[in-house]
Amino acid sequence: MKRLFVAVSIIPSDELRKKCIWLQQQLSREKISWVDAVNIHITLRFFGETPEEKIPKINVALSKATQGINGLELVVKGCGIFGSRHSPGVIWLGIMENEYFRHLYEKVTRELTKIGYAPDRQNFVPHITMGRVKKKLVDLQKFQEVIGRLRDMYFQTSEVNELILFESILRKLGPEYHIVSSFSLAGK
Repeated sequence: MKRLFVAVSIIPSDELRKKCIWLQQQLSREKISWVDAVNIHITLRFFGETPEEKIPKINVALSKATQGINGLELVVKGCGIFGSRHSPGVIWLGIMENEYFRHLYEKVTRELTKIGYAPDRQNFVPHITMGRVKKKLVDLQKFQEVIGRLRDMYFQTSEVNELILFESILRKLGPEYHIVSSFSLAGK
């Protein structure tokens, strides 16, 4: 069994790294599990524990989904939370609406549905998970102020040229991601 997900990677700019460090410093009193900058990505589909014999069918579906899709640019802008204002669970960076990225997501969903992976019940909200809040916040007001300062901030524009099937291996110090397969977005 492998813990799998499909995503596009985002290579963080120096400016994005600096802003993430600032965010972590501002919230250093809080128990937050931060995502390492080398691991930032946008998940299109999380499979969870998957038998290895299903990987070839997943690869075929993802190959079909990427046919005719060209590389695209994604704008990373805004910061927010999942969970309630008073009990946040995840800190994320937003991705501006992009019709080409939406089209890629829909094609991936359609092809995976054909091989037995039903669509997620939740709406697709493209985002980059930056941290997971592990315990009740020490200073809720400061947390809300810091996130509020980043709510509409531009972080970077990223070129996306491939879709990746990742394996996630959970470790004490955080997950390790290994590329299982990658699929070029070259419009072929």
